[in-house]
Amino acid sequence: MNKYSTTMILPNGAAYSKGATPKTVIIDANCGSVKIEANMGDGTWIELPDSPYSADSVIRLDVSGTQFRFTPAAGATFAVGG
Repeated sequence: MNKYSTTMILPNGAAYSKGATPKTVIIDANCGSVKIEANMGDGTWIELPDSPYSADSVIRLDVSGTQFRFTPAAGATFAVGG
């Protein structure tokens, strides 16, 4: 799994398909944080509950029909896998 330290929108382009397999997000906070937001489909982004994540974490996201924006800060990194 690749680690990222810059803002990314996943998937690139359209939202994940309906019924897509949930994704595992691994956060390595490194004294920073990672904000995770979901696209509501109309250009509005809302933060997930408990975001930003400022501790090392493993999160399981139900990505079905959604696009997510990940914004790391202060040295934090994240990885997204299947």
